[in-house]
Amino acid sequence: MGRLGFKLKEYILKFFGAVLGTGTKVTAQSALNAAGNIIALQAWSQIVSHQFDHIAAEWEQKAKQAMDELNLVEDEELKEKIGESIGTFQRFREWGQGVVKAFGSVGGWITFAAVAAEALAIYETAFSWFLAQFDEFWNPDNPNFTRPAKEKLDKWIRIQRDFQRVVNVLAVLGSHSVYGNALGLRVFARLLNNVSWALGIGWLSWIAIGPGMRFTLAQPLEKEYRRRLRPEDYTRELVTRLLRKNIITVDDARGILAGLGWSDDKIENLIKDMWDYPSRSELQDLYEDKIITDEKLNEWFTRLGIHPEIRDDMLTLTIKRATSSVMKSYVSAVESNYLKGYRSLEELKNAYNLTISNVNVDDLRALTIAEKDFGERNDERVKTLIEAFRDGTIDEETFRARLAEIIVRPEVLENLVALEKQRKQPKIRVEPTETLERRLRRLENRLEILQIQYRYQLKLREQDLAVMDARITRTKTRYDATIERIRRLADIRTESILAEAQISAGYDVERAEARIRELTAVTEAQISRLQAELEAIIRALEEEFETFRTATTYEVQARIRYWQTKLETASPDQRPIIEAKIVLLQELAALSVAEREQRVRTVIERYKARYNARIEELKERLEARITFLRETAGLSRDEALARAREMAERIKAEAEERIKELEKRRDAELKELEERKKKLELQYDRRLEELETRINQVREELEIVREALQKISR
Repeated sequence: MGRLGFKLKEYILKFFGAVLGTGTKVTAQSALNAAGNIIALQAWSQIVSHQFDHIAAEWEQKAKQAMDELNLVEDEELKEKIGESIGTFQRFREWGQGVVKAFGSVGGWITFAAVAAEALAIYETAFSWFLAQFDEFWNPDNPNFTRPAKEKLDKWIRIQRDFQRVVNVLAVLGSHSVYGNALGLRVFARLLNNVSWALGIGWLSWIAIGPGMRFTLAQPLEKEYRRRLRPEDYTRELVTRLLRKNIITVDDARGILAGLGWSDDKIENLIKDMWDYPSRSELQDLYEDKIITDEKLNEWFTRLGIHPEIRDDMLTLTIKRATSSVMKSYVSAVESNYLKGYRSLEELKNAYNLTISNVNVDDLRALTIAEKDFGERNDERVKTLIEAFRDGTIDEETFRARLAEIIVRPEVLENLVALEKQRKQPKIRVEPTETLERRLRRLENRLEILQIQYRYQLKLREQDLAVMDARITRTKTRYDATIERIRRLADIRTESILAEAQISAGYDVERAEARIRELTAVTEAQISRLQAELEAIIRALEEEFETFRTATTYEVQARIRYWQTKLETASPDQRPIIEAKIVLLQELAALSVAEREQRVRTVIERYKARYNARIEELKERLEARITFLRETAGLSRDEALARAREMAERIKAEAEERIKELEKRRDAELKELEERKKKLELQYDRRLEELETRINQVREELEIVREALQKISR
């Protein structure tokens, strides 16, 4: 009994140690049940030991069922190990049969220990085998890790089937009972089944089976249903592409979006967003080719989402880039004339210092054409003088004096004269001496040249200083206009917010949205009316100009009186058009035919600026009111009024901050222009002073020569 008791104790410890060691949750109730079974086993074994033969036959049947289930396992290694455990159990049971008959209660302990030990051994064998089989699925170092998917699928199904059969084996063995009382060893079957669930053998099988079912069953069915039912509808992205390619109309797009569930107001915004907007480079090209104006460019910048705080700077940058080619053309023309001697170094520097911020684009194009024309005309004049000098029509001094009227760079002039003298008499040596008469003519010509240069430099001084004054005035006007615009728009936004607050403060979200739709509709109608009125005015002005392009002043005055008479009985819609015609005719009356075309463009641009300012004002009012309504929707009236005052103060503060920044930039630019003007003035004064000194020297020398000639003539 010592060795048998020791063996029994080892089995019991092995059972409970394995259960606890593997992390299996054994409840207190299960332990009490097992203890109760053991106590009952001891009592009942003393009474019904004579029934053991019947119990042994039942166990023999259970073992046979377990072996039948085991024979279905496909993995030979697993089958062999579990078969050994069942065989050990059978041998142990046969050996212990006599012990049970002899010792009664001890037989119950031996039975319990044998079944528990071998069930635990089967569990450990199955678990270890499962981990070893799964190694190739998750371990990249396994040589079978890259095995084809079909082979892995077959192995997965085999593992799942074998594992379930091992669970069945444990379920059969765990169903043993002693004297009509179950030993409670089904826990091993449940334990292995829980392991199967936790590791995904059951519920993750769709990962292995799913692809085949999806491609062979689900997708063909879905394809057939789609072919028959055709449930697909347009998406927003598809509607956008079709509309951009003009495959569907705007009305078709509205109908499709309505079918997708969008409301009418949202549909309009979606359609506006569907169109492709021009890029900044495309807008730059349009502006450079004068297809769009400054106002149109600014409007498209707004649609592109340029931040309002930097929108004006981005507009300036785009205008600068768009006109850079014109600027380069002008500078190139000045450089060419400088190399020919027609322009001085100071004039070249002034061209280099010219920026798009201080000159109009149209004026720059006109300057470029004028500069090229200036160079070509001087080329013709120089060519004529050279031909006259070569054929002897004019002498050297006259040639030099005439060239001095064209060429302002002395080094170019002297070089040209020397070259032409060498070409005219290449083999005749020029004597260094000269007579007093020839010296007198040379000095007189030299004096005339210096006086011409003096008058020319004086004229350049006056023109360049006038240009600098114009730049200063233009810069100041531009900044003042921008500041005034910012202040005016801030006042408009503030006034609109406060006015809207008195009307709609305390509105809930629904009433606020209704108010927004109402304001948007009214504003869009007003903008459309102003745009139509502007187009009508422009069309009327162009027609009036074509009719009276070459009319006399008397005919223009008669036409003015005619329209003034019509104005008295005109309808409100016709009054702006007639007034515009009267303004145009009054400005054209005193102008020449050549000047009238430029003036009509000026008048049209003035009307465009006026109407665009009114449209911008309407948009600012609408934006301010919408902002107030959306920020205060759902607030009480007192809270909404307080928020309106806060918004008004914030708008004023932001406007003042931006105005201060612009004033700072304006003062810096004006200071720079003033310094450049002073520097330019000093340069011209120094040049004029040098010319005046040289003129006085030539005059003095000329007087000496004249006195010498008078003495000789006596």
